[in-house]
Amino acid sequence: MELPVFSPFTPSALVERRELAIDHIGFRVSATDDALEAFTRPGQFVKMRVRGADDAPHEGIFALASSPLERRLSFIVRTRNAEGGEAADRIAELSIGTPLEMTLPAGDGFALERAEGRDVAFIAVGTAIAPVRSALEMILASRGDYGALSLDYGVRSLAHLPIAEDIDRWSARGVDVRLHLSVPRPDGTIEGVLAHMAYLDRVGARARDQAIIAVGHSAMVREVRDQVIALGGDPELVLHNY
Repeated sequence: MELPVFSPFTPSALVERRELAIDHIGFRVSATDDALEAFTRPGQFVKMRVRGADDAPHEGIFALASSPLERRLSFIVRTRNAEGGEAADRIAELSIGTPLEMTLPAGDGFALERAEGRDVAFIAVGTAIAPVRSALEMILASRGDYGALSLDYGVRSLAHLPIAEDIDRWSARGVDVRLHLSVPRPDGTIEGVLAHMAYLDRVGARARDQAIIAVGHSAMVREVRDQVIALGGDPELVLHNY
């Protein structure tokens, strides 16, 4: 993953936090006018620096879960991650109002203009749902500019689902939401259903005509893009945010 160029850190503060699911929190930070002006596309990132009880600084990079139209900076992150994520763990411990530092939103985000007039398929795994949520909210705000919408989302279990309220709302707006349960095995393989494979198996050749927003590990995105190419589709319609 090629990270965006970030601005220097500026002061911010934690203004809201709540438990969303097992090992997942949602939180919101204060936003300056400059930060809101820099947040122009779903799929953008910020870098945060927080201090824990030991006063040691911890840095993390987080994709925005809110859309630019919501005029707030909100996030969905995983905690207690054995593969890293100390900054997220520190945020989970902070009191509301605690200062932290944050860069301006950065990155190109998703080129949603490429998706206009087409069916749009969203594919996400775990906390990759954060930038997907941002893009989906943006598209729903201009619903008439797009065709049918679907979401294939892979989670460990329903108890790990951080967006239950959003799913109810999206389903009511006509989004075809499908959840797929999958758990990593110790040997690195996956037990369960892979979200991107479920999507590709279901839509078949129609994938070449859809805009696809796939966010997760690089191998997943590469497999989706390769399948679109094999079907004669345009790989530029597989949108990414990095």
